[in-house]
Amino acid sequence: MSLSLQCFYEAVRMFLLKSELETEQSLLGYSDEEIALAEQYWSLTFPESYRLFLKHFGKANESFNYQDWGLETLPFAKELSREIAERNKLNLDEWFPFTERQWYSFHSFKRGPAATENPEVMLVVEGDQGVEVYNYPSFTDWLMVKLENHLNLLISLHKPDANIQLELFEALKLML
Repeated sequence: MSLSLQCFYEAVRMFLLKSELETEQSLLGYSDEEIALAEQYWSLTFPESYRLFLKHFGKANESFNYQDWGLETLPFAKELSREIAERNKLNLDEWFPFTERQWYSFHSFKRGPAATENPEVMLVVEGDQGVEVYNYPSFTDWLMVKLENHLNLLISLHKPDANIQLELFEALKLML
């Protein structure tokens, strides 16, 4: 990615507002102080891409299938990831879970010495047949996939303007 992470998040935010997928009231983020307190609690410096995600969209948004990505979710994500890892003999030592969904899946970003400011993201989904693991090369790649999935959902539901929003998204991808 050629843009700085800050520019990336500003471009995504502008896209969400200009395409009317979000409003200023629906895009709520955390303050630097709130993020620093969470980092202190978890004894971890979050990667810059996750810090910016929290700052721009972390408290509330509608474009990520109404999933809760907030700091309040971290204890639940941590507990769920531990339980799924134990049941399925997964090694999550280098991963930090940042969200969970309905007690069957969680997202984690890579941490530790090999991590970057825009780390790899892993989605783990537990089902009747065990677990499926999906990897994304970076946090920002994962975010773009989430946005594209949301737009495709809107199109499948025949939402007005969804095709126009998808065209704007394609333009955003070219810019990034």
